[in-house]
Amino acid sequence: MRARKLAFGGLLAGLALVAYVIESYLPPPLPLLPMARIGVANVFVLWALYAMGLREAAAAMGCKALLGPLLAGTPFGVVYALAGAALSLPAMMIATKTKLRPVTAGAIGGALHPVGQVLCAALLMRTPGVMAMLPWLFVMGAVSGAAGGILVGGLQSRMKSRGRGV
Repeated sequence: MRARKLAFGGLLAGLALVAYVIESYLPPPLPLLPMARIGVANVFVLWALYAMGLREAAAAMGCKALLGPLLAGTPFGVVYALAGAALSLPAMMIATKTKLRPVTAGAIGGALHPVGQVLCAALLMRTPGVMAMLPWLFVMGAVSGAAGGILVGGLQSRMKSRGRGV
């Protein structure tokens, strides 16, 4: 069972990384917010959190945050990815511990991820002007996180119905 869990965790981390890199090459969904992304990679992190636990989800998130920007050609993006992860992952973990559904945990994580990134940008750039984007990114993150949570909920129920747990 341990080998199966390790393999599944590695698979989810790898899928999160690949999704991050592919998404980084796609045009932004909102042209007025060129840094906005849908966050497809976070589906795999949320899935790891619900299917396996915090340690495996943190490994998937760490893989995505540390290697994703490097492979996508934006090495400084590691700082922003880690800032977003520092807020979103603990919040999603609390959501899972309080038995909230994946759609809610995804919305919370999706909303908080850009908060961490924008706060990091405001500190690094020493300008509060970047905060003007926060409401838009917050809403977009919550909506895309909820959509990812719906997907994770569906994947969970499908795996349970087939008797395939980790």
